[in-house]
Amino acid sequence: MDNETNLPAQTPIVPKPKPYLKWLVLVVALLIIAALAFVAWKTDKPKPGKWQAVFLDNNNAVYFGHLDGDTLKDVYYVQSLPAQGTSTEAQLSLVKRGGELHQPDGTIMLNPQHVLFVENLNPGGSVAKQLDTAQKQ
Repeated sequence: MDNETNLPAQTPIVPKPKPYLKWLVLVVALLIIAALAFVAWKTDKPKPGKWQAVFLDNNNAVYFGHLDGDTLKDVYYVQSLPAQGTSTEAQLSLVKRGGELHQPDGTIMLNPQHVLFVENLNPGGSVAKQLDTAQKQ
């Protein structure tokens, strides 16, 4: 007869978790969440009243305007004009959206999936100055 089968079953000894360990995990998790929220808050966002350049993923398209959510208002784009005279360089000009054949109202509703990035233009930069001048006309 085997004596081992008549022995009472022994339960393994499991150490009790330390009470401070739960609090430590909670504090670390809250710190990580706070850090992520801070980074998202500090991310450079379009500034109201400033011109933005919106770069799209189709044919290197860039539009300039005032971004309000997913809508770009007061829209301008760059048009390349053929070289004139003996010059071999094409001339670039800013064109206000709205004069096209289908006469859009000058706003663009953007699909966020096609926006590569957005830049705030420096108010003292040449493009922003040209946009300000064109807007006043």
